[in-house]
Amino acid sequence: MAGRPVAVQGEVSATAGQKPFEGADSGKWTAGTVNETASDTLKVDGSFVLHQASCAFTFTGKAGQTPVSGSSTVELTPTTDKLFADGTGVLLDGDAAGDAYGNTLKASSAGRLHVS
Repeated sequence: MAGRPVAVQGEVSATAGQKPFEGADSGKWTAGTVNETASDTLKVDGSFVLHQASCAFTFTGKAGQTPVSGSSTVELTPTTDKLFADGTGVLLDGDAAGDAYGNTLKASSAGRLHVS
């Protein structure tokens, strides 16, 4: 049975949600930079595999005519405890996390580990 591909640097994407922040009736979420924590020893196709990722999302909107702002941080951690690098789990293709507003992080990868 083949395992899921391993996520490497640059393979986690952030998607902004649609549900307004508490108290707002309209507005927009914006994704910040995806911060990745990578292995310092294990690579797939020349890129280090990822242990986790996080992204801070910011909201700007209104409640009637009153400005509303907010923020939410989403953290993506491994969903399996079967594969490790540097003693820590690694992200696999399809691993995803989200918050109550629909902000999400998702790992998408085709890179497989090879034994040589």
